[in-house]
Amino acid sequence: MRSDKQNADTEQYLTEAVNWFEENDIPLFGIQANPTQHTWTSSPKAYCELYIDDSALGCPIKYDTQLSAKPFVDWFTVRKILERKRFL
Repeated sequence: MRSDKQNADTEQYLTEAVNWFEENDIPLFGIQANPTQHTWTSSPKAYCELYIDDSALGCPIKYDTQLSAKPFVDWFTVRKILERKRFL
């Protein structure tokens, strides 16, 4: 759940996240929505097989106060996990 802030040049959280996945050759099936979900449910919650969430129990977290005051997902570890699980 990321979004780009309106009228802010430096706070493009969603765009930055999507760009990171593209730069690291990690395909995304949908962004903020499951593209096929409308065919089988009217629920607005995006369905997927795997959620990666920095608030989820067990999600690899990184602490770097130079990048963020809050802990965030360790995407390099996530990539290794996805490769082991053959999602990539």
